[in-house]
Amino acid sequence: MSGFGIDGRPAAKQSSDNPERIAMIVRGLSKLHRWVCDIIRQSPGHTAMELAKLHSPDDSRKIGRRLAELEALGVVKRGRKRTCSITDREADVWEIV
Repeated sequence: MSGFGIDGRPAAKQSSDNPERIAMIVRGLSKLHRWVCDIIRQSPGHTAMELAKLHSPDDSRKIGRRLAELEALGVVKRGRKRTCSITDREADVWEIV
C-alpha cells in the first residue's frame, strides 16, 4: 500500500473516526468489500472464521482476505480477542470502525 489514503491525503494524517471519510471509503469499495462490511454489521462480535462459516462456507478465505484489505483502509478494526468457536484458538473479533 502506498502511504496515501483513498482521498489522496497521507494515510497517517487521516482520522479513522471521521464519519465523512469512512462514508467516502465505503462508497468507493467493491461490491465484495461492501458485502463483508454488511456481514460484520449483521454478525457483530465474530471472528474471521466464524464469519466465514456463517456467510461463506464454501470459501473461508474470501472473507479473511477482504478483512485485511478493509483494515488497511481503516474501515474495520480488530476488536477484543476471544476463543474462536471454529478453531478453538484465540482470535480477534471484527468490528466496523
